[in-house]
Amino acid sequence: MRQVQSPDFATTRRLALDWQNDLRLGAHALTVGALLTRETTRTESFGAGFDVETDAHTVYLQDQLRAGPHRLLLAAGWVDHETFG
Repeated sequence: MRQVQSPDFATTRRLALDWQNDLRLGAHALTVGALLTRETTRTESFGAGFDVETDAHTVYLQDQLRAGPHRLLLAAGWVDHETFG
């Protein structure tokens, strides 16, 4: 939808690459994955605007272990978000 009452606008575009792989190793179920995103935002409101590109990278690993009636889940992840560090 396009606004026609004023020249103000806001547009956001996000590109993402998401990969996940699940492996079974005996009683272990391993999950490994990564998510890479690039978000571009352009806006103008009352004559002030900005054009910003933000990258975020995430990787993670998870292990699920079954031992009889018991289950153990261990997970770790790392995120590098350009805005938050």
